Amino acid sequence: WHISLSTWFRDYVYIPLGGNRVVKWKRYYNLFITFFVSGIWHGANWTFVTWGALHGLFLIFAILKNNWLDPKYGNRNERKPYQFLQILITFHLAVLGWVFFRANSMEDAGVLLGSLDSFNFSELFRLILHLKLEIIFIILLLASEVYFEIKKVRIEQVVNPVPYTHLRANETPEH
Repeated sequence: WHISLSTWFRDYVYIPLGGNRVVKWKRYYNLFITFFVSGIWHGANWTFVTWGALHGLFLIFAILKNNWLDPKYGNRNERKPYQFLQILITFHLAVLGWVFFRANSMEDAGVLLGSLDSFNFSELFRLILHLKLEIIFIILLLASEVYFEIKKVRIEQVVNPVPYTHLRANETPEH
């Protein structure tokens, strides 16, 4: 669904505006307009328009940052902390955008964003206790990811499907 929607926006909004075959400032303008229109498509409310406009601005910022900052980091080991920081920033910007997408009005979005400074650690602790099984699972997944990254093991080396080459063409394996 989202692949066909993004393809539609690319083919019928972004490319007719000139796509990326224009001067740089016009390319950024085309990206912004495409995301702005995508916000309008999601709903007839200023919250959706804001969501689309923010994503357009975030994408333009990312392109500008990539052109300016990325070439300064050479080898892979130097990039690790930088990549982790990129993931954190991307996550937080996406969450910021989703506040507008989910809010019923701009006023509600303002209330949600305004309440961010009153973070309650006791509620967080209660939530962690409630979700302990899920948190343990997430920690195990992250630990396995770190292990595989350190050992340079590919998932295909760990999970190898049983070959059924000994079966004839019309047979199926018994389970």
